Amino acid sequence: MSKAESDSAQRIARVTSEAERVFGDATKAGRWLSSVSTILGAKPLDLLATDAGARDVEYELMRIDQGDLA
Repeated sequence: MSKAESDSAQRIARVTSEAERVFGDATKAGRWLSSVSTILGAKPLDLLATDAGARDVEYELMRIDQGDLA
């Protein structure tokens, strides 16, 4: 596995874990990650290909966790 592939796998694992914590359920987290987000303009999972995209997804998860978004 290349460094880029390893970095991508780590990002996906980190954000998936955080989504599961926020939504309290792996199924709900998976549904959110694979559905187009109006705020993000894309599927969160698709944005995890880059560090910048992952930061955007993590920020949205933080907002959801804090009750800023429904």
